Amino acid sequence: MMDGESKVTDNYAWLASDLKKRSDWVYELENSERDEIDRAIEHCASAGKPYLEMLPSDFPLPSLAPKLRRISTMLEDDLGIFLIRGLPIESRKEDEARLVTWGIGLHMGVALPQSETGSMIHDVRDRGEISKRTLRGNGTTEAIQYHIDPCDVVALVCRRTAISGGESRVCSSLAIHNAILEQRPELIKLLYQPVSVSGFGAPGEEYASFPCAVFGWADTKFTSHFHHQRILKAAGFPNNHDLTPLQREAIDLVQKLACDPRFYVSMDFKPGDLQLINNHVIFHARTEYEDHENADKKRHLLRLWLSVSGSRPLPSGFFDLYGSIEGNKIRGRRGQQRWKEVGSIARYQSRLAAIHGLTEA
Repeated sequence: MMDGESKVTDNYAWLASDLKKRSDWVYELENSERDEIDRAIEHCASAGKPYLEMLPSDFPLPSLAPKLRRISTMLEDDLGIFLIRGLPIESRKEDEARLVTWGIGLHMGVALPQSETGSMIHDVRDRGEISKRTLRGNGTTEAIQYHIDPCDVVALVCRRTAISGGESRVCSSLAIHNAILEQRPELIKLLYQPVSVSGFGAPGEEYASFPCAVFGWADTKFTSHFHHQRILKAAGFPNNHDLTPLQREAIDLVQKLACDPRFYVSMDFKPGDLQLINNHVIFHARTEYEDHENADKKRHLLRLWLSVSGSRPLPSGFFDLYGSIEGNKIRGRRGQQRWKEVGSIARYQSRLAAIHGLTEA
């Protein structure tokens, strides 16, 4: 187990200049693979199965599915970021784009609920929300600060783009770790200590929070958690300790480095793009955007939270975030959200877990 005193040079400790030199993290679907997805859509339409009864065989992708499994391995062992382009959804209806998102996810892992109502696919589009109130900026046109989502892998499918803006930005959390170790070594150990983080909480839990460090290691595997706004908000809760000046400086430095062009790569989404992120090693953000007035033309992404096979073990201090720290397990469904578990979803997840070789948390 690492202690933050040594620079680590794993593949996912990349700078923007490193990622721009590589092209193997972007894959354009072949025409035959696009046709395969089209056939899978028609297969599902004729079968008429509800989402929570569908298995990978119900969205057959004989050529593409093995590639998706290899990409999942690359997310864990290589850069932590992958972009698939060319999903055939731009000319399709919204429900068909949703089906493609779900079908791809079936071949990659076990989907997790993303709200207290058990929503399994989240619509990332402007709903007129106020991010300062919700701390979930995906329902606004505002910029979203660097953060991680509480799952192993987040999948974002682009259905519609904005008039302008809305760039996705990604950076290596390990590269930021290394930079702080080099620039301000006296701060690095503070980032291995838990701080209070504002959680989603259950209805009525205004001051819900959980403890988690920004950086940690388990069995030589690095992981990270960061959300600048949630950390600062939780520090002001009545029952929590305020950040010390040095802790605040350390948290602010993580945010400052993540916003430095040396560390992040921007990407303009196109309809049919699928962005895959390993949350344990990548921070992601979004720039503000100007949207269309026409409802069907408005910027629209479809998001899955996935628990995936071969996932890394996590430090003990990350238990409250994920609800489980063992690798290769379904985790994230009993974490900091504290949402009521829906029995039908849990039973369905167990069926998918058996197919993907995951065990129960």
